[in-house]
Amino acid sequence: MAKTVNQRFSQMARGAAFSLAGVFSIREASQFIDSATRIRNALKVVGLEGESLNQVYGQLYQAAQKNSAPLETLVTLYSRVARAQRELNVSSQQVMGFTESISTLLRVGGTDANQASGALLQLSQALGGSVVRAEEFNSILEGAPTILQAAAIGLKEARGSVSQLRNIMLEGKLSAQALFQAILVGTPVMEKNLEGTSSTTQQAITR
Repeated sequence: MAKTVNQRFSQMARGAAFSLAGVFSIREASQFIDSATRIRNALKVVGLEGESLNQVYGQLYQAAQKNSAPLETLVTLYSRVARAQRELNVSSQQVMGFTESISTLLRVGGTDANQASGALLQLSQALGGSVVRAEEFNSILEGAPTILQAAAIGLKEARGSVSQLRNIMLEGKLSAQALFQAILVGTPVMEKNLEGTSSTTQQAITR
């Protein structure tokens, strides 16, 4: 980090370089260290260690880069869904695929993952229960509507309609397992909307 800072400020006056380097290096280093610690803890809490942890981290990093999503947000979502893996009756590979799908759907909708944090929390809670409840559904719809649009496409009974999906939920017939699988099925259809699009400046900064 010191080497990088020195290179960036090599053209500046020596006093200014020292001053700015001190401000940025301490603050940014602290943020990176704290984020790295939270990421490591989130993966360890679902039983990942050593090479398994590194492999999962690598996959999440690639998904974050592909969809310009904050890495820590994806790791948190993965950790929450993984804790409900047994109840959902899905594999670790499916949990990873689901997390990647969510990052793709946020990009389709132009939704910032940080702004959608409330919706992602409600999504993880919905997947941890037996059926999806109205409060969870409404929060997801408000914060990240493309997630439910994908689910409506992927759930045969919804026939591509979020309104119909809502009716199924209100009848108590939208299970967590059904929502999980429907999102996986519907995401590739939604992803087609990204064809030919260019990255925004903010997405580049996130990467």
